[in-house]
Amino acid sequence: MREWLNIRPGELRPLFLAMAAVFFLLAFMVLSRSLREALFLTRFDIGRLPLMMGVVVLVNLLAVGQFSRLLVRFKPRSILTGLVLVQVVGLIILWVLIPVTTLAIGGLYVWTTMGSLLMASGFWVLAAEIFLLRDAKRLFSLIGAGGTLGAMATGFSISWVTRQMDLPWLVLFSAILPLFFLGLVHLLPGPRSEATPPAQAEGGLALVKVSRTVWNNRHLRVMAGIIFLATLVMTLVDFQFKEMAQTRFVEGPGLAGFLGKFYGWAGLISLLLQIFLSGRLVEGRGVAFSLSIPALSLIAGGAALFFHPVISTATIVRGADFSLRKSLFRPTMEILYISVPTEIRRLTKTFIDFFVDN
Repeated sequence: MREWLNIRPGELRPLFLAMAAVFFLLAFMVLSRSLREALFLTRFDIGRLPLMMGVVVLVNLLAVGQFSRLLVRFKPRSILTGLVLVQVVGLIILWVLIPVTTLAIGGLYVWTTMGSLLMASGFWVLAAEIFLLRDAKRLFSLIGAGGTLGAMATGFSISWVTRQMDLPWLVLFSAILPLFFLGLVHLLPGPRSEATPPAQAEGGLALVKVSRTVWNNRHLRVMAGIIFLATLVMTLVDFQFKEMAQTRFVEGPGLAGFLGKFYGWAGLISLLLQIFLSGRLVEGRGVAFSLSIPALSLIAGGAALFFHPVISTATIVRGADFSLRKSLFRPTMEILYISVPTEIRRLTKTFIDFFVDN
């Protein structure tokens, strides 16, 4: 198996730790996503979802700028520690408030979206400093496979768990997963070299400085454009998918179970692609070819959804996009970050991942 996966001597332990960390990170992301969407769609009309997404962007703009600044000034591992602890405390507070006010559901949507993205961004910043570029082409898809296993395990179990436990109690349970993620992050080896904090990390408006850095760097500007366009189309498909799911499943547990099974099966397909295809494809055919496959899938899926707009078509199209985004698009984009100097990568990655994406 090690020969087939092309795992070299000395790589097994850091690879396993990184896979396990991403396992718990994606388990948290899928669980929190299913919970917030089920709670939101059972309390509010689907027409409020775009407004909620806009609120997420506006509320977290300041957080993204400050998080980027902190990544430059301090070690990513230290920043992840503080982030996870704050996320857990916030989930406990929201668990208390959800039965009291519907505003807590909006708070859960904002809080878990921000926490999931910042934790993922911080982890990949750390991973880019641990693995060399030539190694990342082989290993990043396998690390992503660990996350896919976490997504599958959570997705397939949500239907059963929602029959045993109310959704608000699951919010409290979800706070345990980031703590496992944090423990594994601290077991990873140290980075190859420590970055020197640049002068631009001091003072001024962090968000303005970060956006100017992205705009002035052609490599980052092209990456941001790719992410923006890909997410734009994905969001339209995802909105149609959720609208049809809301019509089909009117009860909260049923909707949460459907979404969980969807993420589980899509994760299984993604896992198979990550193990048997992604790494070899990126290493053998290159980045551009690998990124074109999800794009072509969205073109075909968009056409199919236009001519046959039903829940089954929307599920297949969204599932294909979800699987390819996890198995090919995200690992390939993470590889592109490695060629960026450490200081600039720490400063700009979260901004691109959050602001441009959202």
